[in-house]
Amino acid sequence: MSIFTPGIMALALMSSVAIAQSPSKWIFAEQDFVLTPHEQLVLKADALKGSTKAAARLTHFYMNVVLDLEEGLRWAIVGAENGDPVQQYEAYYLLSIRASEEDRQRAGFWLHQAAEQGYKPAIDELEHSASTVR
Repeated sequence: MSIFTPGIMALALMSSVAIAQSPSKWIFAEQDFVLTPHEQLVLKADALKGSTKAAARLTHFYMNVVLDLEEGLRWAIVGAENGDPVQQYEAYYLLSIRASEEDRQRAGFWLHQAAEQGYKPAIDELEHSASTVR
């Protein structure tokens, strides 16, 4: 079992707070991420066949709706392996905050992969970390 920082869990919980439009109707900010059991099955199969969009949808579902950080990381890594620089950056971030030194080392791999594809946040992160080391 890995350990995520309490701040990340609190952020995940706060992001699921519903916004009331009227007393009888609630709208959740994450409702676009909700997946039916059938959609989950189809997206999992698609992601495992190489779909970056399917992996991203699963990542968002597990991170924002189910609040399962382990499963969210799993699908972020699948998306990263499928070549999506956004998912590579998400895998970097999720691995970088874990307790395991090996996970944090692997985070650097995904950060470099995303930067090599021109993903600006990854490039900025590398530049920032290079400037703080000097």
